[in-house]
Amino acid sequence: MIDAGYLVEFIDKNQIILALVQSAKKGRLALISWQDKQLALSEGRVLFSSPSKLNPAAPRARLSEALAAIEKARAELAAQINVAELWELTTGEEQSYSLQNLAELCFAPPVGANQISATLRAIFNDRTYFRLNNQGCEPLTPEQLEQKQMQQAREEQKKARLEEWLAWLKQNLSGENMAGPAPEGLLTLLREWVVWDEEAPSIRQIKELVAAAGLNNRRQAFTVLQRAGELEPHHNLAALREQIPLEFSAQTEEAAAATRVLSDAYGELAGHFFTVDGEDTQDFDDAISFTPRENGGGVLGVHITNLEVIVPDSPLDLEARARGTTLYLPEGPISMLPRSLSEGALSLRAGELRPVISCLAEVSAQGEVVNYSVSANLITVKERLSYPQVDERINQGDKFFNQLYDLSMKLKQKREEANACFLPLPELEIKVGDNWQVDITVHERDGLAREMIAETAILANRLQGELMAAAGVPCLYRVQAMPKEPWQNFGPEALFINFSRRRQLQRVELTLKPGRHAGLGIDTYAHITSPMRRYLDLLMQRQLLAHLQGRALPMDGPKLLETGQQVELSLRAAGRVVMARQRYWVLKWLQQQQGEIVPALVLEQQMRSWQLLLKPVMLIAPIPLQGISKNLTAGAEVRVKILRADPFEDSLRLELAP
Repeated sequence: MIDAGYLVEFIDKNQIILALVQSAKKGRLALISWQDKQLALSEGRVLFSSPSKLNPAAPRARLSEALAAIEKARAELAAQINVAELWELTTGEEQSYSLQNLAELCFAPPVGANQISATLRAIFNDRTYFRLNNQGCEPLTPEQLEQKQMQQAREEQKKARLEEWLAWLKQNLSGENMAGPAPEGLLTLLREWVVWDEEAPSIRQIKELVAAAGLNNRRQAFTVLQRAGELEPHHNLAALREQIPLEFSAQTEEAAAATRVLSDAYGELAGHFFTVDGEDTQDFDDAISFTPRENGGGVLGVHITNLEVIVPDSPLDLEARARGTTLYLPEGPISMLPRSLSEGALSLRAGELRPVISCLAEVSAQGEVVNYSVSANLITVKERLSYPQVDERINQGDKFFNQLYDLSMKLKQKREEANACFLPLPELEIKVGDNWQVDITVHERDGLAREMIAETAILANRLQGELMAAAGVPCLYRVQAMPKEPWQNFGPEALFINFSRRRQLQRVELTLKPGRHAGLGIDTYAHITSPMRRYLDLLMQRQLLAHLQGRALPMDGPKLLETGQQVELSLRAAGRVVMARQRYWVLKWLQQQQGEIVPALVLEQQMRSWQLLLKPVMLIAPIPLQGISKNLTAGAEVRVKILRADPFEDSLRLELAP
């Protein structure tokens, strides 16, 4: 039993502390340490105790001086002990040794409290050869010692590496130029932190580094990586997070360069073929032809680039499958196929002969499909047009394009009569210019040309889906259940109503059985018109082409569905990247407008905020209830001031303007 006047030793902050017991009551000890600190301690924490000649009631200064002398004597004795030699004397014996026994092996008799304490300290400070337990000390077996020494070597290596990293970071946290190459592994760790933040696989090691280096935030790490040439100023961190490669491997690029497209198996189709796309588009995957009829109808042709040169399970195919889709981002596209194919050999560029799958439909003046055919051909696009150019021709009364537009609107009217659920929301166009300046345009509704081309694609997807359904060819159909509530179509001017109802639309599902697509108002629908941009369209084109040529189908139904579900995972990842990058550049634009006032639409109240739609950028943003002095009403127009926007931190602060 430990009583007043005893010397005790215990562990605190990873070191052995010597103290004198001044009082003891019910297992609680009141102590004064050799460092002249008064402490309270549970008796269970004591490692070694011994009676002393010190009077606990003596003046504190005298006790501290005496304890310091004892501390010094015991530390000097501990320094004399060779723990490795002590282990050699005791190893092989399967037993625990008391501190008394071990002290007798280290010192000539008589062995007292100072020698026993010194033995405890030496073993504790070394921690390699012995394990402390309730009975005393147990020597490690040779096998255990080898493992522990290896672990200690790893720890020393880790410590040395951390010190090297810290020294390099200290030199490079400021200034524009790097002071020598980074130590191995450091930039990888910083990159992990920048990309994944708290979800980084090495987050424990990262936190240790961050704390030791005094890094305040991920932005500092990003800056270091940028200076080291690892990242661009506005690097696509979302793509890194989703593991979507920004470039193609050398093997894939070589395979693309070796691909030859033209085929002698097809005849050339005569006609006037033209493409209609965005002004910056280079990957033309569909062309249009139209032969008007005097009665107002006509033969509408949709010609899709033929990708049969992409061999299933080849390096090109596997790369496209892994990517799943082309991502169209404000800073530029991330292609599903190498650009030498998507913008070169497979692109329906004007003046160049290309293989296509042609869907030709005889459409009446009322928008009814009288008959149609699907075949493989060669075509030469005669004219490359942009949406603005076609809009201009329609507005100026060009007879050809007015007839084509009128017919496409008849097709849309037929869908509306079939209870299609239209949700016309504004479209955001984001352009990133020189010096990372962002320009944003909100298109309140689809332009005439965009609306027209969309209807031609919907028709081609529908007819090719119907063809495969009738022939029993396994196909991935897209079905969508009716909205959760009764639906009424409103025009684009009803922004609040349309935006509020977007969650009523059901999710589109992939299925092997044809079914209703409520949003489009179509009973059989499949995506086939963008095989160069969407991998699932490529799968459908292969199924369709094999059927047209009387060959064995590439996939049966179960395999097709399994592959489709795998690709859907990639598509969801791609969707997250598109949303993240659009939001990033929108916040960048708002950062450019910091301090400005912009119009907003009040959407709904949540627990602690109102949700607003910032109309110039179509971004939903919260504004805290706290600080709002007036009552807001859903659907009301308000003005908000941009207090702060930070695309890197994904943060935005707003306040209501007067």
